[in-house]
Order: sequence, then structure tokens, then C-alpha cells
Amino acid sequence: MGTSTIESNGLITLTTDSNGYIIANYNGLELPIHLKDTRTGGTGQSTYLTSGIGNYSGAYGWTPVAADVLDGVGIYIAINNPITEYYSYSEGFPYKLPAYYVYTFSLESGQITGSYLDTGEFEDINKVLDRVDRAATYDFEYDILYWGAEENIENKLKSQFSEILSPTSTSSDSSSSSSSTEVQVADVNSSYSADSYGFSSVSGSAPVTITAYTIGQETTLDSIKDYDGSLHAGDNLAATASSYKYQGMLDVNGDGVFAAIFTNKSSKRWVTAKVDSTTGQIDFDDNGAGGGTRVVGIYEDPLIAEGELYGGFLSDGTTPAPANFGVSDADRYVVVNGERIDRLALNSQVRFQNDLEIDNLVAKHAGDYDSDGVHEVYWKTADGSAYLRSLMHADGNIRYANYQSESQMREYLAANGDLSVISDIV
Repeated sequence: MGTSTIESNGLITLTTDSNGYIIANYNGLELPIHLKDTRTGGTGQSTYLTSGIGNYSGAYGWTPVAADVLDGVGIYIAINNPITEYYSYSEGFPYKLPAYYVYTFSLESGQITGSYLDTGEFEDINKVLDRVDRAATYDFEYDILYWGAEENIENKLKSQFSEILSPTSTSSDSSSSSSSTEVQVADVNSSYSADSYGFSSVSGSAPVTITAYTIGQETTLDSIKDYDGSLHAGDNLAATASSYKYQGMLDVNGDGVFAAIFTNKSSKRWVTAKVDSTTGQIDFDDNGAGGGTRVVGIYEDPLIAEGELYGGFLSDGTTPAPANFGVSDADRYVVVNGERIDRLALNSQVRFQNDLEIDNLVAKHAGDYDSDGVHEVYWKTADGSAYLRSLMHADGNIRYANYQSESQMREYLAANGDLSVISDIV
């Protein structure tokens, strides 16, 4: 535990370490609370919080007040108090002291994931950083980030975060205390009207409007598990938890409930996170049978079995068949017309994961295009070279996927009378 205790009233004990960094001690972990710019084109730099940051002649700087667990994430509240004999407030300044800010942070890494605005609404950290950038020109952008005295909203903050400021459970109660895994991420879209064919598009309307994530930007998903309950599908790379890139909303299995789609270049996997249409919440424990929030599984290319029967080729005897993971070099390569072909590269699951690793996939559309009862999700490669068609199980897990050229994609959709959706995919 850190060298100096700040407060220990809840499930989290706040301390400082020898560097002066603020540490959240939770379930045996020592988490330095820090901000990292993970935006596309961002600096990638990390800043570690210290007590009194931002102090000047009129104010003491931001000082920790409390930290605890709410809806499966850490909540950190700090206050900036005025030095009364020196402090003066100008109406032109965006907020008046004393003022508070409220951050959320990862219970695995301590990385800040978002902020509660003075409206009481949550905002993803990438949106917060965009707001800070704009504040260099427009001071008013700062105002909403801080719960300032000019608006007399201290009581509102104390009401909304009463369990953080005056917790009923403490870190000594039990390390097994569990918190809700249902997280508010969206507002209900009262104007939504379902597509008559059951189609959905990331550029179209959905039953809810996501407020916690921004399309094209990475975020932290602390509690996402695979079907079997393994956190991040067993991936333990440090970068994985904070590398979930939000792609948009799709109904991946045709049940009318939309899921937030994420891709992860660190783990080379993707995620569906179903959002409750009436509450705007994601339940991160909804990963097992009948669930819809999980790291999507890995499938076996069905053409692999055919290749095993015909010596590495399809049944026509001339077309190389895909090979499975772990294939020997002797079986991995075949020669066709003098050209050495890598059969592993023909495995659509291998190519799928390679594209995830290089952040080369953009989710576009979903529907049962050929009316066979199997819902499909269309992706476009970011480099424009191909389209990926993933076929889904009824529970939202994946059956199989295959790549198509643009002409093959157009031909397939046109043959099934779905010309109208092509513009949403290209």
C-alpha cells in the first residue's frame, strides 16, 4: 500500500506513493490513477494524478476527496478550495471555487475512463479531452467539466454520489463484495422506428443513443468476458483493457436488441455488448448462454475439413484449401502452377484476426440478407481492399466469416434483392 493514506472510508483506500502519485488500493491491487490520451491522432502520453495539482496563489489545487466503486468502475472525486485571502472570482472565468470534478477509472489499471459532467451525465474520456482541446478557444467548455460554486450544485453532487462520499461498505468489510456490472452507456431514443426487414446500420437509427463511447475512439472495458467467463477472453496484455475501439451499434442476431460493437487490436478479438433498450445499460455479466455481451468466439473455417480430405485442396483438386492453426510447415504450403501458396493465410479466421491486429476493420451493417434465418454482419476493411461477412449464431456469437471483393459483395446483395443497403456498406 502507498506511503501515506488519504482516505479509507469505502471499498477503495486512497494513498500516495513515494512519487506523490495518488494510488487507489482495491482488492489487493495498487492502481495509480492516471490519464492517457488514446484518441486517434492523440499524444499517447500518460499523466499521473498528484494531490494539489493546479495550485496557485488563490487556490490549493485539486485535492482528493473520496474514491469508491460504482456500477463496476472506480469513482474518484477531487475538490479545489480557494485560499480566501487571495481568491477572487471573475464572471468571465468558467467556474467558481470551491469546485469539484468526478472521474471514473479502471479497477484493473487505474486509467481514467471518463468524467461526470456538472449536468450529472457521464462522458467518455475521449470526448472530455476533445472538450478540453476546444476550451483553449472557448472557455465555457471547461465549465461543464467542473461542479462549480457559481451554480450552487454542491448539494446535487453530494446527492448523486452519496455512496462515494459516505459509503456504507468499506475495504475491510470483504474483498469479495461485488458491485453491479450494469453500466449506463446510453439514452433511450424515443423516435426510433425498427427497420421492416430487420436491417441495422452503424450510420442509422437505434433504440438507444450511445453517450459513453465515440465511434472510432478507444475506451476501457474492465469487465468484458468471453462465453466461458474469462476476462478479455484470457488475454492479459497490459494494453488490452484500454484498447476497445467503439465501432457503433448493430443488431447482430436479429432479435431487435442492438449491441455496441468494439474491436481490439491488442487481443485481436471483437466484442458485442448488448444495450438494454429501456434502460440504456450494458450488463457485463450477460456473457453466457442466452447472453449478448461478450468477447466474440473464434470459429474454425469450414473449408479446413475439406482440405484435410483432399490433400490440402478443395474437392475440385486444384483450389488450395485453408489450413488450421498449428499446421506443420509440410502441410501448410502447396504449390500451384509453380507458385507456393500459404494455406494458413487462406483461413478466414486468421485473416480476420490479422485485420483486427492492424485496426483494419470497420463495422457497417447487419441483417438476414438471404432470408435463411441466419443474421450476418458486414465489415469493410479500412484500406478498402475487401469486405468481411460474418454469419452469427442466434445468441450473437459467430458461426463463420468470409471475405468478399466489392464486386462479390454487390453481386450477393443484388441477387437477394438488397441493393438498397449497399450504400451503407461501401
